[in-house]
Order: sequence, then structure tokens, then C-alpha cells
Amino acid sequence: MPSIAKLLVAIAALLLGLAAHAQAPRTGAMLVATGSLTDPNFNESVVLLIRHSDNGTVGVIINRPTWVEPRQVLRELEETHGDSGRVWFGGPVAPTRLVVLAREPLPEDVEDLRVLDGVYVGSNADYLRDSAMNLADESSLRLYAGHAAWAPGQLAGEIAEGAWTVVPGSSERVFSREPLRLWRDLESTRSGLIAALAPGAP
Repeated sequence: MPSIAKLLVAIAALLLGLAAHAQAPRTGAMLVATGSLTDPNFNESVVLLIRHSDNGTVGVIINRPTWVEPRQVLRELEETHGDSGRVWFGGPVAPTRLVVLAREPLPEDVEDLRVLDGVYVGSNADYLRDSAMNLADESSLRLYAGHAAWAPGQLAGEIAEGAWTVVPGSSERVFSREPLRLWRDLESTRSGLIAALAPGAP
């Protein structure tokens, strides 16, 4: 009969194997940067994957608010009056291209993509102009400058190297009222799980 210690090691190995299987990137999942990631663009970042396929992966960093107003980067909003919210840093790729994440489906005449329940992505300038006054309500609409992108197989390699942890995405996380705490909270959860699964853990 195996000892308790050997049994615990076997259970830990099984759980770690299941966790590794769950690491597969997919549309709607989130990437949490680990300390192994050296690219300063992604330091302590949380990335929502808005598209993942055999052709590559596209994501948006969701926890990097800036002090830049939308009218400063989008000419169509220059005449907008009142508080028009702020722009978020979405990633180092195409920083002049704007992406919007919304809780509700976009109008029928605006091409959009459902990422997960309660999160839709679009980049139509007319829609941004018409919705400018709603940008101040960051609980339902956020504007991002730039995005992140990976070539086919690139992200899987970075995950295998331990640069990212994959966690389930949710609209609550995307539209968190405390985005600067999001990475720390998710990283603490990951670290706690690893410690609990480690052989010899109490």
C-alpha cells in the first residue's frame, strides 16, 4: 500500500497535469504575466485574448489605464464636449489603432466580435464617435490603443516556458473597477495554488 507521502505526490502530479491542460490559450481566456516574462511591455499585465486560431493570437492588455483622453488620439472626437473617459494601453502593436471593448453587442451596422459572455470587441471609428459620451462609463465601455499579437505557436511556446498563466476570462475582470489590483490578485491566486500543490505542502 503506498505511503501517504507518495499518494500526495501522485495527486499533486495529477492536478498539475490538469492545470497544464487548462493552460491552452483560447479566445476569451486571459493571460497573467509571471516573473519569468522579461518584456517590459507586459510587466505585471493581464491580457484578454480576443482571437486565437491556427493563424495566431491577438489580445488586449486590460489593466493599463492612462491619462490620455480619447479626443487626443481620435480626430473624430475632437469636437466632443464633456468628460469622454480615457484611453487604455492595449499593447505595443499598432498603438495608433483603437479597439473598444463593450458589455453589450455593438449596433447591427458595426462589425463586432463576441469574445465571451458580456464582452464584445470592435474598432469602428463611427461607432466610437457616436458612443463618445459613453466612454466615461468604464463599467460598460473601454477604449484601448494598440494590442498584443503572437505568431502561430509563439504564445504556446511562451506559456510552456512559464512566461504566462492562462485563467478563465470574465466580463467582471475585463471591466474591473480596480484594474491596478487585477494582476496582483490573479498572481496571488496562482502562487497560492502552486504552493498548495507542491510536494510536502502542509
